[in-house]
Amino acid sequence: MTGAYNVYAVASDKEVRSLTGGVDVVPHFSFEELDNLLGGSADIIAIPYLTMGDKQKLKPIQDWILKHQKTTILSICAGADVLASTGLLRRLIQK
Repeated sequence: MTGAYNVYAVASDKEVRSLTGGVDVVPHFSFEELDNLLGGSADIIAIPYLTMGDKQKLKPIQDWILKHQKTTILSICAGADVLASTGLLRRLIQK
């Protein structure tokens, strides 16, 4: 509302994603498209709770988060599970 940020939903592709509670999200951009648009990282990456039982589907998300690990990352609810699965939290604790 302030105009300070542009907010985009992104995913590995632009297929509809179902979140918990019956909410469906159509990503604005794929990871590659957003990276090309911005020419680098977003200012903030927010990771929502994702129901990802399939490790194959989780891998592109983990890879993209790791690619942008110097970005401010916010996990929402059990989105922390996805963030933790990248190993980034373990690295913070070890420092």
